[in-house]
Amino acid sequence: MKRPPPPTSLTLNLAPMVDVMMCLLIFFMLATKMVEQEHTRIDLPQANNAQEPQRQDAFGRFVVNIRKADRGEGVVYMLREEAMSLDEILEHLSAASRLDRRLTCLIRADRSVPYREVEAILTGCSRAGVSRITLGAVRGEQGGL
Repeated sequence: MKRPPPPTSLTLNLAPMVDVMMCLLIFFMLATKMVEQEHTRIDLPQANNAQEPQRQDAFGRFVVNIRKADRGEGVVYMLREEAMSLDEILEHLSAASRLDRRLTCLIRADRSVPYREVEAILTGCSRAGVSRITLGAVRGEQGGL
């Protein structure tokens, strides 16, 4: 009669699972940082009909933050936490619109910024062929003008 083979010890290899978990951790850390960069602290204007942005609009968007300059007159245009001139912002906007024809431009301007600064970005969106534009605002009191 034949002897049964000796039992083999089973081991569980956790290295692939650890690799996947590290990749997921890095992905979520980077994604969180990118979302934080889009939403710098800005005193947005109030609007009675302000709405929360749609989740599907989170992808394929170009976020421009406009705030007053710390010193003196003028404004600062921000793209991903990097201060840029208006011309540089418009160049990035044109390049992004060539890559994605369904690009949405989100303009977040401080309430103390003159409208002409926002209008410059709107004009740049028109020239770049961007027709989906969202203006950042917070929900204001109902019943006011």
